[in-house]
Amino acid sequence: DALDVLPDGRIIISTTGNSSVTGASGADEDLFAFTPATLGGGTTGTWAIYFDGSDVSLTTSGEDIDAAGVAGNGAIYLSTTGNFAVTGVSGADEDVFVCTPTSLGTITACTFGPSLAFDGSAWGLSGDDVDGFELP
Repeated sequence: DALDVLPDGRIIISTTGNSSVTGASGADEDLFAFTPATLGGGTTGTWAIYFDGSDVSLTTSGEDIDAAGVAGNGAIYLSTTGNFAVTGVSGADEDVFVCTPTSLGTITACTFGPSLAFDGSAWGLSGDDVDGFELP
């Protein structure tokens, strides 16, 4: 339910539930990285966990990542299907928050906050779910 393409060609993907692909398995609060070897009708490549949300306290049912983007500096912008709370910042499904990663993959660590990157309620989106955005 979220995806982004990194400058190195990897495709970052979030799923709506628990998922298992060759080389990686995760939950709806995680981001997978697909590294394509070939694209098209015979797409091939490898999978890995890019971001493990449970490692950074995204563990409740409302903390399913449904929008994600990785900035040029590596910061990960995230939005969830419901309310979220991580060290340094909390919000709702209309908000976007930022993980500045210190470690990625199966052992993910981030610095969050101290504020939201986008406060949807300040822009009249209370009760609406931000489920996609594009970073410049």
